[in-house]
Amino acid sequence: MRTLFSTRRTLVIVLAVTAVLLALMAIGVIGLLLGGGHTPAPTSPATRAPAARTPPGTASVRPSMDAVLFGRRVAAVLFDWDTTTPGGTAAILDALVAVGDPSGEDVPGLYADAAGYLPTAAQWEQLAEYATTQRLVIDTATIPESWSGIVGDPANPLPAGTTAVTVEGTRVRAGEWFGQTTRKQFPVAFTMFLSCPPATDRPSTPNSSTEDSCRLLRLSILGEPLR
Repeated sequence: MRTLFSTRRTLVIVLAVTAVLLALMAIGVIGLLLGGGHTPAPTSPATRAPAARTPPGTASVRPSMDAVLFGRRVAAVLFDWDTTTPGGTAAILDALVAVGDPSGEDVPGLYADAAGYLPTAAQWEQLAEYATTQRLVIDTATIPESWSGIVGDPANPLPAGTTAVTVEGTRVRAGEWFGQTTRKQFPVAFTMFLSCPPATDRPSTPNSSTEDSCRLLRLSILGEPLR
């Protein structure tokens, strides 16, 4: 009887521990699927469809001298990704650095800024097991009202063409969990700082060269944009 009782007790303990471990694993995975440590509070589903953009996994920022248009393209590369495609976060970071400060002065800072928006390599591998994807539905992309005061401050002169674009929208992350698609949406707001050719320096006929395009200098902390 004692042996039988001990066996049954051991079985109950094993089952209980297994249940707890499975629950913790589920919480960890779902946490990653829903956005990880940088995730703001959830919001209701967005009603606007995302604008046409480069498919996830083929990261590149198309050049533009228009700050807002260029900002939208940067946001798409930064937030639209698919863990089932090759390259991982390195491809995204490379694409952003490619349109960064040509002098290289701000590139290390930009790299660190962008990395803070993305999963770590270990998180990416785990997310890939669940075919996780992410996209950004942009609601607004504008030059913040406060920027005119910043540019006009004589105590902190900025080079000509330096500007900022604040993007607000909804981040949509989805993944497969036991054959079911898990999807969650979160509000996103951030500011990017750009260097765009002054109007007087722009060619009369725009081309696709990055030399005639805005450049990405830095990113604000996610969730702390200029207004």
